[in-house]
Amino acid sequence: MRVSAEYRPWLATSGDETRVHLVDVHFDVERKELQATNGHIAVIIPCEPAPEDVSGPIPCAVFDFLRASDPSDPWFTMKCGERVEVKGASFDRAKGIAFPPLHASESVFPSYKSGDAGTVTFGLNAEYLLRVAHALGQGKPKTNRHAVVHLTVKLPTEGTDMLCPVLVAGEGRPGCHAAVMPCRL
Repeated sequence: MRVSAEYRPWLATSGDETRVHLVDVHFDVERKELQATNGHIAVIIPCEPAPEDVSGPIPCAVFDFLRASDPSDPWFTMKCGERVEVKGASFDRAKGIAFPPLHASESVFPSYKSGDAGTVTFGLNAEYLLRVAHALGQGKPKTNRHAVVHLTVKLPTEGTDMLCPVLVAGEGRPGCHAAVMPCRL
């Protein structure tokens, strides 16, 4: 299996070892994708399976190993069989653990796509959004407070151009708000 090293699917996994079905990245050969979730966020990333590859979990340690072994390599390449084999190293794969079916529920990944009737698609600079969350007291370093923000979008009355600012409010912080301009797509 091969996947671009630009992707970071392990960032969407759970660090809670009691949630064993969420601590690894899931490799789906049929769908040609890597899937990861921690129960709050989920990502699906395209990959290129090899004919001998088998679907199943890929430990996050595999990606750590690949990043450390050659940071300049633009691809993560591995053999996914009973074990995950990478650059002379071998990693165990968890057995008998069912990964949540991300495609089975509209509440996780809806079937509509960008550009479908009734949808509005806009881009936000993630760095700006994170800065705004921190400025509003959300996700302060060294606290247990999560960076939760509420986004309010004024839908355009006509056309599909979405260049109104997005109102950002910190959860539980009345009167404290910010705005982030969308990116032109």
